[in-house]
Amino acid sequence: MSCYEYAPDVFSKLRSLDGFVDQDLKDSMDPQIDKNVENIFKSGEGMGKSGSFFFFSHDERFLIKTMTLDDF
Repeated sequence: MSCYEYAPDVFSKLRSLDGFVDQDLKDSMDPQIDKNVENIFKSGEGMGKSGSFFFFSHDERFLIKTMTLDDF
């Protein structure tokens, strides 16, 4: 499984404005945490009209939204 962050410098700056460091994101989204794996499988249940889904980290500090090519 792969995860790509588009505009990483921009999003790193936005996270820093909220007091997060990049390691906070890595720690929260760790795929070795069972609750994260559960959340990945549950994320498809609430798909929106576009087919995108949202994934919350186990500690609910971060959110990932998938993108379609049209979104991009």
